[in-house]
Amino acid sequence: MNEDKLKATINWKQGTALSISAVIGCGILVLPALTAQKAGPASLLVWIIISLLSFPIVFVLGRLAARVPKAGGIASYSAKAFGSKAGVVTSWILMGSIPIGLPAVALSGAYYLGYVLPLSFWQLILVSAAMLYISIALNIKGIDISSKISSIMVIIIIVLLLSIVLFSSFHVELTAFKPFAPKGIKSILSTFPIIFFAFAGWELITPLAEEFKKPTRDIPISLFLSALFIALLYTSISFVTIGTGVYSSDNASTPLSSLIALSLGKTSGYIVAILTVLITFCTIHANIAGFSRIIYNEARDGEFPKLFSKLHSRFKTPVNALLALGIDFGIVLACFAFISPDLNQLLKFPGSVFLSSYIIAMASALKILSRRDLGWWCALLALIICLIIYFCSGLISLFPIALGTLGWLYVNSRK
Repeated sequence: MNEDKLKATINWKQGTALSISAVIGCGILVLPALTAQKAGPASLLVWIIISLLSFPIVFVLGRLAARVPKAGGIASYSAKAFGSKAGVVTSWILMGSIPIGLPAVALSGAYYLGYVLPLSFWQLILVSAAMLYISIALNIKGIDISSKISSIMVIIIIVLLLSIVLFSSFHVELTAFKPFAPKGIKSILSTFPIIFFAFAGWELITPLAEEFKKPTRDIPISLFLSALFIALLYTSISFVTIGTGVYSSDNASTPLSSLIALSLGKTSGYIVAILTVLITFCTIHANIAGFSRIIYNEARDGEFPKLFSKLHSRFKTPVNALLALGIDFGIVLACFAFISPDLNQLLKFPGSVFLSSYIIAMASALKILSRRDLGWWCALLALIICLIIYFCSGLISLFPIALGTLGWLYVNSRK
């Protein structure tokens, strides 16, 4: 077997599970309540709008992955559309997401466990490290076993969340939706960036294109089905959160526990603990898989150190890229242990990178696809909306620009 070739083992079912894993995060535990507190029942409308917007985005990503089935994902699309330098700059921008963002996501998930279990801060750090390093170990073992584990976990998550929605729906009161917009239009608009970031993650599935058995068929199917499931889960959780009024209760910091408690009483905390671990691990797992392929692809193309292009002799996974992520995660978690950062503020940085990656992908699609292709028009619509949200994000929008500038300097210094 060619040493430089990844193993193609993913089908559309596993791809759907990985796609859901990459997007769904612990935000589903609190964001419906947080946005309802900001905008009232009208926040449900924003969840529906952003859910609908996700379909043209995943449609375009599916078209691009079918046209350019490379492990570089969005970096490969920008390279094809605007030249190799643009691909390297895009990779540098993406460097601001996973290396910092995933340890923060892991610690956020551990914090939710802290609502249920009496864990010290150092124990939370250890829980975060366990989720990260177990995921790296599984990713080294191969995308086949990783995708099968993700499939099992995603099924459990969907069943649990839909069960919560079903039981909670018996406590929904229509009067809870009145007044619909008690805080005005400005408060509704302020929830758009918050909710949009809950839909980030699909761009890290496209780097797995080379490992799909039939990428031109299965990647679009996987992305569409994941968007459908995510839209259903997010909007239904928002609906029952508002309809039951738990977002305005004393337990608004743990709204999902309040929803479960309506039907199951004291067991709610343990169910949330299980959900927290599953959701956090799934998010970590899928994002590590996608990001390691970006590093591998750039190294294979000679843009990053050749060391990171090495594949495992048996499993054909980018082992050095994964080990490098392990070193990075250890350093970041060590910093967290002594600094105790504000995770809500910290997660805005990778969030801005995800948004900028969608902008780059949509701009690339306008260059790669024909105007006779529906994907071109979907890309135009998504690009306009993403740009509006990006420029409404405040100073945090400068972070991807700074990373891109560093990437540009790196490219030119090598020449």
